[in-house]
Amino acid sequence: MYRKNIQKNLILVLFSIALFVIISSYTHYRSNKVTHSSSNQVEYYLENISEEPILLSRFLNFEWDEVYIIGPYTPNKKKHEIVGTTWYTNGTYIGYILDTYLFYDGEILADSFQELVFTRNNKVISTALLERRNGDFLNLEQHVYNSSNAKFIIEKDEYFFKRVIHSQ
Repeated sequence: MYRKNIQKNLILVLFSIALFVIISSYTHYRSNKVTHSSSNQVEYYLENISEEPILLSRFLNFEWDEVYIIGPYTPNKKKHEIVGTTWYTNGTYIGYILDTYLFYDGEILADSFQELVFTRNNKVISTALLERRNGDFLNLEQHVYNSSNAKFIIEKDEYFFKRVIHSQ
């Protein structure tokens, strides 16, 4: 009888701990989840700039303070260090668990992609995953710009590759 009570209590304690871990993990995921993708807006911006510098914020329908440019093969941990905060773009909690703990660390797995991360009040509010051939931000001298100085022009090379250049 005494042994059965210990087993019941142990199962109850383990279940309570597991439930606490799941609830706190889910709360962390929900509080850092980014649901807004600005990829289409940034692609439209890249299509409409040329030799005339245009401010990026004119093409985005949300307020932001800074944009961070993240290159290929950057793991989530490094992205979070660069931006200074944590965020997740998984559509579901199960996807978040699988990507974070089981499969890969959310890195961009191709040379041809880059990510723009938009923040407001030090919180990520939107991300844009972009093909570099449509506008390569990676050769810029700095990789963070505020909304008032994120003004760029496009320079095309002989292969029609578009390189983004910062304009003062």
